[in-house]
Amino acid sequence: GILSLVLIYQGSNGYIFFASILLLVFLYEILSVIEDEFMVAIKSPEDVEVGEVPAPDQGFGEKIRGLEDEEVEKLDEDIKVRTGVPFIPVFLIALLLTDLTSSGIWILLSIY
Repeated sequence: GILSLVLIYQGSNGYIFFASILLLVFLYEILSVIEDEFMVAIKSPEDVEVGEVPAPDQGFGEKIRGLEDEEVEKLDEDIKVRTGVPFIPVFLIALLLTDLTSSGIWILLSIY
């Protein structure tokens, strides 16, 4: 918001900049829901293989790592496992690097 006010004060179109940043917040939330809801599979203990990555809040710690032999053998109920690589942090970092570097800002300013 402050950067948008600075752009408006300098005569640039700060409203579009503010709208695009706000859009990024909504995009992040939507992609978080996609990652949490659609990139997770529920598997029975017999179907879980060594090396599969459990979803967060499954009782295996906060680190992203594959299950070991002992952990797979101790399973007694269904577990949620990740079906893909979490892509949101990489996408967000790439977007921020593009938009917040001098070349990314000049591209935005040249468009408007």
